[in-house]
Amino acid sequence: MGAEAPKFLDQSFNSQRERYSLILEQSHRIRNKEKLTDREHLARPYPGGDFDLLAINVPSTYQQGVIPDGEEPPWGMLRIVVTARERFGLKAGILDAHRLKLQPEEIKNQILKTKAKLVGINPTSVNVPEGVLIAEICDEIGIPYILGGIHATLNPSIARDDFPKAFAIVRGNGESVIGEVISVALNNSPRSIASGIYYHDQNVKGRLDYAKKLNPDEVPMVKQNEYIEEPVYSHTVQIRGKEKEIHEATLYVTDGCPFGCTFCASPVMVNRGKDKPYLRPRMKKIVDEVEHAVNDVGADAIHFLDDMAFIKGENIRDFYRGVAERNLMGKFIWRGLTRASVILREDFDDEVMEMMRESGAWKIALGIESGNNEVLKNIKKGITREQSLLAVKKLGLNRIQVKGFFIMGFPGETEEQIQETASFIAQLKDVGLTEIGVFQFKPYPGTSEYSQLINSRPEILGRLNYLMRKETGLTGKAQYRAEQKEAWLPDDLQIAEIPSGKVREYVLTSLKDFYGESINIQKGPSCI
Repeated sequence: MGAEAPKFLDQSFNSQRERYSLILEQSHRIRNKEKLTDREHLARPYPGGDFDLLAINVPSTYQQGVIPDGEEPPWGMLRIVVTARERFGLKAGILDAHRLKLQPEEIKNQILKTKAKLVGINPTSVNVPEGVLIAEICDEIGIPYILGGIHATLNPSIARDDFPKAFAIVRGNGESVIGEVISVALNNSPRSIASGIYYHDQNVKGRLDYAKKLNPDEVPMVKQNEYIEEPVYSHTVQIRGKEKEIHEATLYVTDGCPFGCTFCASPVMVNRGKDKPYLRPRMKKIVDEVEHAVNDVGADAIHFLDDMAFIKGENIRDFYRGVAERNLMGKFIWRGLTRASVILREDFDDEVMEMMRESGAWKIALGIESGNNEVLKNIKKGITREQSLLAVKKLGLNRIQVKGFFIMGFPGETEEQIQETASFIAQLKDVGLTEIGVFQFKPYPGTSEYSQLINSRPEILGRLNYLMRKETGLTGKAQYRAEQKEAWLPDDLQIAEIPSGKVREYVLTSLKDFYGESINIQKGPSCI
């Protein structure tokens, strides 16, 4: 079923309070309406205002019925705001317009209420139009804005075309340069030769430089109770066959990914080949953040959002020891993402697997992607079908639930290869796979697959619409995965050996076969 238009688009209200109340009623992540609507503004930290920088997390869409509930906080933006405050002594705040589900008019009012001098926005490849609306608001009220995040990093030239009036575009991690950008924008201070900053009066064509990275140990810890609106999310999950209500906080503790899959933006985001693609802080800092989430925020569950929070058995050993030393053992459970080859490493022996489980690991997600080894080789996944099968079995034997991510419709992929992936999903379910996410391949700017596709078939560029949503005909959990978590390419666009519409049918059928058509779930997200 399609998403309904938000009610406030065709109604008038007596007050902003009434308008905010309706918006917040539609959010299952941010629920304390009275606390929010009584405040002078919705930015964090609060109280505060007169911000040198107001960082705005751009909504993925302004259609509230399409924004998935239970969205994670914008950790990259949070790190920049905290660094601006604690490292550079600036007055910075964050407005999470995405999780608050704000409309452009509300965002404009918040900019004015916070008396922001400079705005920062972070559009991705799929919400550039939403970011453009915020940029136009800044132009209208005469406030300069800067651009960072995924869209700015993948291709600064395209970003400049989309945001021609941006005072500066920052490519890569912005923590090390945010102090200079703010100072130049507000005080007309002298510019350094810092790489990664593309000022409005500079030519961006041909430039490839990135901002210098800070080591994760140098980035101040984000105090979630100060900077994140409702950082703990209470929901019910299935753990080893039993329903359990958990109070979950998120963490993002590393930087980047050590692998180079061709469909993923991470290699470009981390400047792979020139900078270190993956950085880890000391385990002490990771445990500090867990301790803060548990003791100060009240979480009894942690979701590590990192591409790879733990990549060696020694990481698990250190984490186990750190949790035990802080008297945190048994006070929280956790989940995260990795890949089959990591789980199968020799140093992930029986003792490490036991430490993983005893430290609280209850679910691990694996990027499996395909059930065909030729496809896996083509996308440089670095794993095989057989490894994924063994990893799912190994996790299951250690009583850790497993989620698998799959993609169908890679360039040149045949129908038979897609069918292999569908069959592989069923096989993995039989040996312990408990949850899946299945997606249609979409070529995102900056990825290797995108570059190859556009170079060979430039005529399809205008048809890469990443926000086409269609009725699925599914219900329950299958519907939730397909409709709220996915968007589709035009049905007649052919990237694989079959049209995208046919790929979509395979995606939906795989979800239906795994979850069934009418599995009832409560409104709001399950663990993903």
